Amino acid sequence: MSTLFRLLVAAFVCIAPTALFLGLWHGLQRMQNGELIERVAANQGVTVEDLVPGANPYTTREVDPTDQYVVPPDHDRRP
Repeated sequence: MSTLFRLLVAAFVCIAPTALFLGLWHGLQRMQNGELIERVAANQGVTVEDLVPGANPYTTREVDPTDQYVVPPDHDRRP
């Protein structure tokens, strides 16, 4: 009985995180492809391609190489 219980616990420990991750992945895919993005785009007055980065691979976005993140001098730095 002890061996069977240990095998069941081991199977649960191996399968449960995978099932939870796949559920999260499926939920994120539904949110990404759902009509929520279309409603937000319509509310903002833009197209879905403008709202979602990378939705239209044929548009070019200029990147300014001089834009850098600079930490302000009064930023709290911990030793």
